[in-house]
Amino acid sequence: MNQPRNLIQRFEKNPQLPKGDGEILSVYGASSRARSPRAMSYVAGTSWLHRSVRHTPPFGIVIRTATDASIKMFRLDKGVRAFFGKALADVTVLPIETHWDGPRRLRIVAPGRIEWQFDLNSTLATRAMNLMGSVMPDALWKNPTVLAAMAPVAGVALGAGKLRLTGRAPNGQRLIANPLLTWTVPSAKATIAGRNLGAVVPLRKQSKLGDF
Repeated sequence: MNQPRNLIQRFEKNPQLPKGDGEILSVYGASSRARSPRAMSYVAGTSWLHRSVRHTPPFGIVIRTATDASIKMFRLDKGVRAFFGKALADVTVLPIETHWDGPRRLRIVAPGRIEWQFDLNSTLATRAMNLMGSVMPDALWKNPTVLAAMAPVAGVALGAGKLRLTGRAPNGQRLIANPLLTWTVPSAKATIAGRNLGAVVPLRKQSKLGDF
């Protein structure tokens, strides 16, 4: 079975950059719209920009947006200011370690600062989305009308709140997201500076960075 750990390890060993023009980023990541961890995001990219393929350095970023004090943690620091800078109040760069404690359990650690552990699960909704993604023609993945129709359906199916697969970054660049494989996170726990953030509960107001 293609477990998340196996897929991601193969992805890291042999990064593939999607076809297309402009600035292209191929990543895997995790995000939460819950108060615990508060809107933390994790992105590890291995393919970056202008058809070049290279590994990103193992650094993370903790950012605080100008309108939302939520923590957002990005492993990928390339381009964060270039795309999201206008929405950020500050940026702190940290070293980040990733540990697979099982085929579906990932632990993300910024030593002495943040530890975030979560499990990944397949559901009827994620299996249907992954099947659709595997057969969907490339032209449709780049069609804003198609992506605009897909996003709200995916948000409801995944219980992920409002999703957008196309729009504008805070700095004005047009963005398109093509999630080819998706899992849910049925359980997670996080600490910041040793403080347990408690149970996972939905945010009262969903965070965003521009249309992202």
